[in-house]
Amino acid sequence: MPRNNTVVVYSGVSYRYANGCYYKPHPSGFVVVTPPVGLRVRVLPVGYTNVVIGGRAYFYFGGVYYVQLQPNSYEIVEIPKEASLTGLPDGAETITINGKKYYKIGNTYYEKLISENGTERYVMVGEKIQ
Repeated sequence: MPRNNTVVVYSGVSYRYANGCYYKPHPSGFVVVTPPVGLRVRVLPVGYTNVVIGGRAYFYFGGVYYVQLQPNSYEIVEIPKEASLTGLPDGAETITINGKKYYKIGNTYYEKLISENGTERYVMVGEKIQ
């Protein structure tokens, strides 16, 4: 686990947060987990993307969507339904940017996520990737 981690307590669990990754206590130390909806952080991870979905502004990083509650307060939210695909349509382009694979449909980029049970889905990460 990175040394510069921050402790974030949610529902009685002391998660560690560093560089956009979340760590949960485990008998052998800590394991990387998908953070729970409702957990709040003070700082967004470096490299996040601004995404507007259904007229609402979100921040996206590594499969996690955040909304800003107030300055220096961001809450993890469910992936917006409009931002998630269960499959890619014909004609989707595969593009690699900085060693990471994205899928481009029209002007919108998606990232492939695989859930703990092995289900694949594609989530919107924005209209421009840097």
